[in-house]
Amino acid sequence: MKLLKKICLLLIVSLIVWGCGSDGGTGPGNGGGDNGGDNEPDPVEYSLTVLKSPSDGGSVDPTGGTFEEDTEVTVEATANEGFTFREWTGVVSSEENQVTVTITEDTEIIANFDDLRSVYTVQTFAISTEDTVDLRFGQSSRGSEGFDNGVDQDAPPSPPEGALHAYFEIDDLDLYRDFRSNINQEVAWTLQYQVGSGEDLKLEWEIINDSQIEGSLVLTDQSGTFEVDMRNNTTHTVSGTTSGTLLINYNF
Repeated sequence: MKLLKKICLLLIVSLIVWGCGSDGGTGPGNGGGDNGGDNEPDPVEYSLTVLKSPSDGGSVDPTGGTFEEDTEVTVEATANEGFTFREWTGVVSSEENQVTVTITEDTEIIANFDDLRSVYTVQTFAISTEDTVDLRFGQSSRGSEGFDNGVDQDAPPSPPEGALHAYFEIDDLDLYRDFRSNINQEVAWTLQYQVGSGEDLKLEWEIINDSQIEGSLVLTDQSGTFEVDMRNNTTHTVSGTTSGTLLINYNF
C-alpha cells in the first residue's frame, strides 16, 4: 500500500514538472531564445516612388507603393498624345519604357518624356506696290484641319483681277488665319495669291509667340524651284507671275 502511494506521488510530481516545462522555459522549443520562438520577425519593407517629367507627359504603372525587401517590381511608362518616352533615370537607367526594379532600399525612379507639341504663330504680310494683306498661321492647342472658331479667320471674297489678294486655302476654306493642331509633327499650308500686272509679291514674316517651335519651317512653290528657311529668314519676293501657289511646310 505504501509502495502504491509512493508511485502515485511520483507520477503527480512528474506531471507537475512536465507541465511547467511545457508552458515555460527558455529553450528553442519552448518559445525562448532571441527569435521569440515560433513568432517570425516582421518583414523589412521599402517605398518605391515613380515620378514623371514633365508631369503631363504620360502615365506610369504602378505609380509607386511599399514592397518587401528584394521584391522585383516591373514598371511601365506610356506617353500621352503629343509626347514620346525618352528614358528612365534615378536608380535605373534605360531607354526601354518597361523596367524591372529590385527593391533593396527606398527607391525613386523617373520616367522622362519628350514634348513633341508645337506652339507658335507666324505673322505674315503679303505686300504689292500699294496694298498689304495681314496673314497669320501656326499651331495651337485649339487648332485643327478645319475652321476653328476664335482661332481661324475667313478671308473676304476675291477682289477684282489685278488687285492684291492672298489667303490660305484648305479644302473649301479661304482663310486669313489658319492654325493647325499642336500635336501634328508635319503640317502644310497652301498660300494662294494674285497681284497686278508687272508687280512683285513680297512676303515679310515674324515668328511670334514661339513658346515651342523645334522643327523646320520652309517656304517653297509647287515646283520646288526655291526653298526659304523661314526660321532664319524674314522676307522673300516672288517675281514674274500675277498669280500662283506657295507652300509652307513644317516638319518636326
